[in-house]
Amino acid sequence: MLETFTIATFTGQEGTTFRLSLASGAALEATLLQVTSLSAKGPSGEELPRKRVPFSLLFRVSTPDRFEQKIYTLEHAMIGKFELFLVPIGREADGYRCEAIFT
Repeated sequence: MLETFTIATFTGQEGTTFRLSLASGAALEATLLQVTSLSAKGPSGEELPRKRVPFSLLFRVSTPDRFEQKIYTLEHAMIGKFELFLVPIGREADGYRCEAIFT
């Protein structure tokens, strides 16, 4: 399923909530904060051919506990259920900022 995702899949979903499932069976809320197009350039600055435009997703995950870098199952009303590798990039008062990158 991830291979079919493009930046258009998530554009317009900023501010919406995803259900993030934990191994324990508990669930957390993950709010999509930002969808960003990324560059795909080689060492000489040339654009590299890609099957899709690379992009990143920035989420806020509401949790008082430590948030680990790993694959999580997410579910969204419009997009459906899928697995995604999330990397925590910063602690906030109400949780963590996490990022996923698609190349």
